[in-house]
Amino acid sequence: MGALDNPKTGGRLLLLAADFLTVLLLTAGTALAFLSGYRVDVDLGAVIAFCVFASAAAAVLHSLSRPWWALASAAVIAAVFRVIWEDAFPVLEWIGQKMNLLSRNSAGWSGKQEKWLMPVLLLLCAALAWLMGWMTVRARQWYLPALLSFALLLPAIQAGVLPAWGAMLAAFTGWGSLLLTALYGRKDSGGLGRARLLSLGGMLALILILVMALPREGYLRPQWATDARNSLLRSVSDRMERFFDMETLNSVLLTELGLDLSIPEESGGTGTGALNTAGAFGGGQSRVENLLSVGPRRYLVECYGHDINLTQRELRYTAIPDLREEYHPGEELECVVTGFDPEKDDLQISVKATQSNPFDGAEQRHPVGSRRYATIAGKYGGGVFCNLPDGTVCMCNYSYQHEDSDFMVGDTVIILVQRFEESKRQMYGKIMSKW
Repeated sequence: MGALDNPKTGGRLLLLAADFLTVLLLTAGTALAFLSGYRVDVDLGAVIAFCVFASAAAAVLHSLSRPWWALASAAVIAAVFRVIWEDAFPVLEWIGQKMNLLSRNSAGWSGKQEKWLMPVLLLLCAALAWLMGWMTVRARQWYLPALLSFALLLPAIQAGVLPAWGAMLAAFTGWGSLLLTALYGRKDSGGLGRARLLSLGGMLALILILVMALPREGYLRPQWATDARNSLLRSVSDRMERFFDMETLNSVLLTELGLDLSIPEESGGTGTGALNTAGAFGGGQSRVENLLSVGPRRYLVECYGHDINLTQRELRYTAIPDLREEYHPGEELECVVTGFDPEKDDLQISVKATQSNPFDGAEQRHPVGSRRYATIAGKYGGGVFCNLPDGTVCMCNYSYQHEDSDFMVGDTVIILVQRFEESKRQMYGKIMSKW
């Protein structure tokens, strides 16, 4: 057996195996969550296989006593990017558009560039594996991979799309393992390797228990979480007002990025325009004028001299994946003035109030137990919102044989109607298969 009988050699191999598993969970989890969050349709099997190879290479290279081989591999990745830059750049621009970091008019997309999508994604996975390997083996700081993963997924979450739940939990397992073993010295490679493997198993067991204990169907965010979110948004908004012209920031930059720093409608918002005549704000039909800009989840309009942020909830009963595909600056919409607070100069309007609610009569059109054709419009808080052809929205979960990563926003599916909840005016069902 020779060298393998040496305790130091066995400890190093054990630590290497633990590092590989950690890097793999971080890399594959982040990559798959990214692909699902931005609805990038590629061969997931090929991505997972490449992540296994890249994670193994990263774990080995960063485990070497000298960093030269790891630096050389980083130089190779950069050199490949340099060689294919002309073909890769349109793909990177398209990814930037998916992340709402670039204007959708800044680059086109064609079949010629589509053939470069998978090579560029695999090269990005190689770079991601290299970074995760350095953070796991060299830096050994759990918050570094957590920040990297969160930064990549934040635009998707801001747009209201929940990335693949299983992929996010895999990345979370890697973070937790690094956190639990942060106090172990690397000189005791055997002890660190055993601790890392035990922590991976413990984190996996804990996550499985949480997933089974917390229901996904019909989930509603608790009030304390809503209060905490509102408090955070107020704090961020107050600090930004000290350094920026908030009228310009809200109307141009934040809306284009799809970010929302306003307090949700139940807390009230403040318009930026001046009040012209109090008598003009009686309830009833009016006209929304000067639609300023559209983001993925918000629509900035001007009504009676007030700049008002409208959410998808105030525009339609039907879920809309991306408002920019349905609405465009310069359009005019019928609305209803629902309230006005003279003290706060706060005007509330609703476009949805001019429409009939498709939930009315839905129980007769779609009886419990029936199967219906629907389109996935969004994923929020573990639920999947599906639009039926008549405009009815059904909140669904998946049948046992399917996972979140099997379906993307825009997919057509067959759903099974399960129940109606009159108090919430909500229809619930289960996704059975793709159409």
